Amino acid sequence: MARRPRVEEVCLQDLPKLQPRASREAAADADAGSSPLRHGDGAWRRSLKGFHERFVAQVKLSLRGAVEGIAPVVVSQAAKTSWDSSDPMTTGATLWDAALLLSAYLCTSTRPRLRGSHVLELGSGCGLVGLVAKRLGAEVTLTDLPSLLPLLEANANCNGADVDIRPLLWQEAAQMRWIQNHRFDLVLMSDLLYHEEQFDPLWTVLQVLTAQAKLKRRRGSVGATVSL
Repeated sequence: MARRPRVEEVCLQDLPKLQPRASREAAADADAGSSPLRHGDGAWRRSLKGFHERFVAQVKLSLRGAVEGIAPVVVSQAAKTSWDSSDPMTTGATLWDAALLLSAYLCTSTRPRLRGSHVLELGSGCGLVGLVAKRLGAEVTLTDLPSLLPLLEANANCNGADVDIRPLLWQEAAQMRWIQNHRFDLVLMSDLLYHEEQFDPLWTVLQVLTAQAKLKRRRGSVGATVSL
C-alpha cells in the first residue's frame, strides 16, 4: 500500500507582503539594508527546502486571515515527469517562492479585480497561483508544457476546480488560434525563467497576447494585464 505524501501547510499570514513601489522606496530610505522580501529567518522559502519538501510532499496553502470563508489550495509536486527538452531539469513540477508571493498578493486589497475576470497563467507548473485565482472567483486557464499537464489536471481535480488546462509552447503561440482569439483580462506569471534560452519564447507569447489586447482596447473591450 503506497504511503500518502506528507502535507506541508503554509499560511498566507506567514509570508512577507509584496509592497507597492512607493512603499518599498520609503522603506529603503528608512533602512537602506531592508528588503521587502525579508521575513524572519526565511523558513518559508521553497528554495531552502530539502528534496522531500520540494518534490514529494503536498503543499497546502491556507488563505485563513487573508480571505475568510475560502478553502485552502492543495497542490502535489513531482520529482519526475515525462522528459521535455524545454524543461530538462523538471523545474516546473515543484513549487517556487514567487508562486507563494504572487498567491499572497492576489489575496490583498490592492490586487486586480478577479471575480468574473478571464485569467491566463503562463508556466503554471503545479498550478497554485491559478488555483488561488479560481478560488477568488476568476475564470482560469492554466498552461504549461505537455509533460506537466497530468500534474496540473491532478491538482485541479484535487481542489474541485473547474479550470481550462491547455498545453502551450511559447514559441508557437502565434500559431495557436485559442490564444489569438483570447478574452483574457489578466496574465499571471511567477518564476517562469530558469534557462536563458527561454527568454525569446516568453517574449514571443507576450507579444501575441499584448497585440490582441491592443486590438480589443481599440474596439472598446478590456485588454490583458500582466502581473509578475
